[in-house]
Amino acid sequence: MYYGLGNKAGRDFIIVILVFCGLSAVAVGLRLVSKRMKRLPLQLDDYLIIFSLLCVFCSVGICTASVTNGGVGRHFGTEVPLEDLKYTLKLLIPLQGLYGIGLGCVKTSLMVLYLRIFGTARKFRLTIYIAIVIVWGWAFSIVIEAFLLCRPFPSNWDPTVPGKCGNRNAAFVAAGALNMLTDIMVLLLPVPHIWGLQLQVGRKIGLMATFGLGIFVSAISIIRMKFLLSLNLEDATFSLPDPFMWSVVEPELAVVAACLPLMRPFFSKIARPWFGGSSSRGTKNSRSGLNSDGTKKQFSRLNDSNASRNKDYALETIGGGALNKISSEPSGYTVGVEGGKPYRIYEDGRSKTGVEESMQTLDDSDSGKSHVKIVGRGALPGGIRVQTDYRVD
Repeated sequence: MYYGLGNKAGRDFIIVILVFCGLSAVAVGLRLVSKRMKRLPLQLDDYLIIFSLLCVFCSVGICTASVTNGGVGRHFGTEVPLEDLKYTLKLLIPLQGLYGIGLGCVKTSLMVLYLRIFGTARKFRLTIYIAIVIVWGWAFSIVIEAFLLCRPFPSNWDPTVPGKCGNRNAAFVAAGALNMLTDIMVLLLPVPHIWGLQLQVGRKIGLMATFGLGIFVSAISIIRMKFLLSLNLEDATFSLPDPFMWSVVEPELAVVAACLPLMRPFFSKIARPWFGGSSSRGTKNSRSGLNSDGTKKQFSRLNDSNASRNKDYALETIGGGALNKISSEPSGYTVGVEGGKPYRIYEDGRSKTGVEESMQTLDDSDSGKSHVKIVGRGALPGGIRVQTDYRVD
């Protein structure tokens, strides 16, 4: 029978899981965009997150079918016939499997990321491998539980079949408790390494908070266990909306939490025009080869073997018109530039190029004239002249 979304209890929980499904899809999309901005290839942790998102999509589809075709949110017997109850209980089995596998992929994705960032120490790598085994042991136990809880197997969904079932409520709660323990284990793995980084305490705390967003997922797991304890299998269709909802919201939020640490490039680019100010524009210009006023930087190499031998370099202002005097090491002469040509002035007044100056004067529109001496050391062989702006207040 087709029920549609006319029932409020069923409709409300479908709306909630659809909203969080959209958030998880956006988070994965921004993660991939951030990777592309950094020109990084997709790696194992990215593929695991994408697979987790596919599990979320399937879970949302199953829950929607349970409401529209299985009568979830309505009372069994008075509103929902036995055949539709069987249909809903059949859907419960793949939903359990998707829950375990989806969360297992999210946690493994985080641990693979930890390996890539902090995996230089052998002990840490070994710890990660053991944690991965524990997580997948839990995930497979969820899948196996769905198939072995009732014998014979059809008694999972058909109450008229003679058989024996274990305590479903207790099994669900036990799986939820183990899930919460694995959450905490995964969250604590990078803490010692983050705290050992050579960073300010505030930045360390910020990093730990970013990687520790999964604590909210653990809180969802506790809420899910509460509703699983109150599950009434005598009227399963009426009592399933809340357990279904939290069983899907938990992996959806887990996907979001696992993507947030890798979304910084995107948010940095978005925030730069609002919070970057002039410094961000200067950084952008410096990387693109532009000066602070937007003009193109000019670089040229000095053909002065003596200057290279004495490890001096000369700087010329934009346009090449002004003369910046460069004081050399105590070797009896001074190196300078005029009109784009290097020259050397000796202490006795002789000039290699015929140009003699005692002190460079830089004009400044704000303060008149200031005497500035610029000293250069350690140029690359051949010398490099860097043309840039100077302001003396």
